Amino acid sequence: MRPQRAVGLHRPDGAAHGTETAGKSLGVGHGGSLAIAVPVVFLVLPVTVLFALFPGLISIVSLAR
Repeated sequence: MRPQRAVGLHRPDGAAHGTETAGKSLGVGHGGSLAIAVPVVFLVLPVTVLFALFPGLISIVSLAR
């Protein structure tokens, strides 16, 4: 019989999977991602919501007449 070898992923940075690397893998603490998220949340999202609501509001107003 041949011995079975463990197959796994090699991480070149030597970090182990676990709670100590959870913040690193999620990208917590990067100022660059926050700088990208702020315009998306405060500019793009409200415009998208307005585009989604506008046809419904127009139809409600026209039905109320």
